[in-house]
Amino acid sequence: YAAEIRKVRPAGPWFLCGHSFGAWVGFETARILAADTPGAAHLLVLDMVAPVLDLPLEAEDRTDADWVAELAGVIGRMTGAQLDLPLENLRALDTQGMIALLAKQLNAAQRELPGFGEKQLRGFLNVFKANQRMRYRVEQAGPTDVTVFRAADGGGGNAARGDGAAAAWADLKQAPDMGWQRVSKRPVTVRRAPG
Repeated sequence: YAAEIRKVRPAGPWFLCGHSFGAWVGFETARILAADTPGAAHLLVLDMVAPVLDLPLEAEDRTDADWVAELAGVIGRMTGAQLDLPLENLRALDTQGMIALLAKQLNAAQRELPGFGEKQLRGFLNVFKANQRMRYRVEQAGPTDVTVFRAADGGGGNAARGDGAAAAWADLKQAPDMGWQRVSKRPVTVRRAPG
């Protein structure tokens, strides 16, 4: 991404923004851009912890039923929907059936996501699985300006990572700067935002 950004704006300043995995992609891109122009790359992070934990990779033996159940929990927390998708019920279905059931549950809870049908839920499932399976950890701080916009309700987190990792993630989520000062040589700004 850095090379493409430099084609449009060769000398900076550069302003990048990201949430979830996008915050990490944005940070790495900003770090590359700022390597030869310190202070010229600015990253806005939307309620995401810094990539500082050495989290275990998700087990490859997880079934789609496990993934859909976990995804339903994430969507439930995001939308406030009370989704009833017991793992044993999901295991009796193929992946398409699981997605259809999740869509039906969202509809019944009146929490449909506009423009977000079964096709988008399948895509979300694939992205969710890829995000959980990837590993990225910043080993050395860079000269990147970081502003963290934290949700005022303090909710969220990533219980998807399993036992000890979930606790480490939750601790990092509660840190005022969500760990971003560990990866930036410049002062990190933290702003509270509604939500």
